[in-house]
Amino acid sequence: AVFVGSADDDCINPPLSAVFQFVDKDGTLQSLQDSMEYKNDTFGLRTMEEQGRLVIQDYPGLEHLSWRKPKVFEKYVLPHLL
Repeated sequence: AVFVGSADDDCINPPLSAVFQFVDKDGTLQSLQDSMEYKNDTFGLRTMEEQGRLVIQDYPGLEHLSWRKPKVFEKYVLPHLL
């Protein structure tokens, strides 16, 4: 599985929730590995990561609609599909 996002996303809030990061009750950004869903392997993400089949990547500097641009898609998404 491949999940990509950008800390500069101007639509998703918090921006890196696109790659499973979240804000805890104290307002601190937490990683996927800190989530109960990961710890309990609710969606199989922990298993995929342990098997080397999970890619989660933050590409700074990209706004939400940037992903629709052919050059952005070809550079950041397409390599994972080939």
